[in-house]
Amino acid sequence: GAVEASTAAAPDRDDWSAIGIVAVIIFCLYFVLFTVRAATKDEDEEKTETLAERWAHVQKGRWAIPRLGVRSEALPAVCTKVLTQNRDVPLLMPLEYLKQTPRVGWSAEILGGTNGSRLFKVCLMPAVRGKPRCLEVLGHSPHGEEDTVLVSVTAGLDIFNGEGKSFGKLARRADGEYMLEETLGRDPRWAISLDLAEDPSGSSMTMTLLPKGKLLATVSKGQRYLTITNTHGVDAVLVLACALGLVAFEFAPAASLSSRLRDVRDRVEGTAASLLTRLENAEGTAASLLTRLHT
Repeated sequence: GAVEASTAAAPDRDDWSAIGIVAVIIFCLYFVLFTVRAATKDEDEEKTETLAERWAHVQKGRWAIPRLGVRSEALPAVCTKVLTQNRDVPLLMPLEYLKQTPRVGWSAEILGGTNGSRLFKVCLMPAVRGKPRCLEVLGHSPHGEEDTVLVSVTAGLDIFNGEGKSFGKLARRADGEYMLEETLGRDPRWAISLDLAEDPSGSSMTMTLLPKGKLLATVSKGQRYLTITNTHGVDAVLVLACALGLVAFEFAPAASLSSRLRDVRDRVEGTAASLLTRLENAEGTAASLLTRLHT
């Protein structure tokens, strides 16, 4: 009888052990769920930061340092080759070209601030038939080969990569801040704030990472150069394109009335010359047909 009792009690102890294990598992699952919800709630609250709060973070000088292996996910990049190259920072852009009206095309060298080496070339392409004005950032090719386009920005602030594919667009918000809206459709991660109170030319700006407002890059105006400084892990080419695109197309000196009239005259003369050429070709064709009919 004692043997039977002990045998019957054994399954009871096993059942209680199983119940205890299940209880521990359920507790762990609830703990994980609670932690995830709390983290999501904090993240949503952080996304509601105002421009003033982000600017306060900028003033503290907190640079955004992406973790190794997730840079492409943490920060947008159009040219990944320069993400880890910051020995030439800051980049220098001659101011003399930015003082011209955007209707005039120009080409300028971007220099490295540490040794003055030629790093990139920036070309402002005037509008041609069927194509808007465009600013291109080119990389120097070795052995005398043709320079390659790394990124381009149109007058409408549309950004294209070196292959001509849409990368994103700089969109102005009601508060005057610009957001980098990527073509992939994700929420903007770059905010560009201009210090128009100190520099009405639009040449002084900061680029911050959303939602925390950590500093990505700064653009400041000196006596001879526009100085572009980005932190390690931030695409210097994209920073350069965004900054120069805004300066060239949003804040460039307005064209004078005489230059606008000259542009209109040039367009009219070009159209008239094209029509005259077509008429001459039509006359030649008609003369050729008449000659054939007479013969």
